[in-house]
Amino acid sequence: MCSPRRDVTAAGIAAISGDLARPRKAGAPLPIPRGCRILAAAFARSRRVARIDDIPEPTRSAVLALPCPPFADQPFLAGPPLSQRRVAIISSAALHPRGTPPFPAGTPEVRMLPADLPAASLLMSHISINFDRTGFQRDINTAYPIDRLRELAAEGVIGGVAATHYAVMGSTDPRTMAATADQIAGQLRQERIDAVLLTPV
Repeated sequence: MCSPRRDVTAAGIAAISGDLARPRKAGAPLPIPRGCRILAAAFARSRRVARIDDIPEPTRSAVLALPCPPFADQPFLAGPPLSQRRVAIISSAALHPRGTPPFPAGTPEVRMLPADLPAASLLMSHISINFDRTGFQRDINTAYPIDRLRELAAEGVIGGVAATHYAVMGSTDPRTMAATADQIAGQLRQERIDAVLLTPV
């Protein structure tokens, strides 16, 4: 069964072929093929940022009704220059090594991911009817940018990459995750990590 995007892409390619095969006067500029316009419009739509109105009911109303907790203050924390900081990833994509159990729905747990874990051994068990795994399947760095961190470290932009990274289940009530946050913070302090890269999904 073809996906709508695949159908549009096929239509666009067919239109391009027809446009290029159509005879034209000598010296006349080659117009932008109609197929190119079809593809451009399709890809532009596919890259549009999702809005709250895109979420189907009853999920949309549930999201809008979620409380946003106030914070008494937002203290500014100074630290060393970025070029001296060791950086860890905290992802809400519910990543876990192949062969280990997936994240249960609504779990507040954290999974610790060794930095040397091969990308091919990571699976995603994030649960959401609105979540598209296509980007992760094509490039793990969309949810777990470990290669980008290694590149930044090699270029001297950051001081280094942490030995441990962290994954949680994004579709979990934050009010149940206080102990998890403390656990992550404790591990970060133990490994003397100076910064974290948050990768929500």
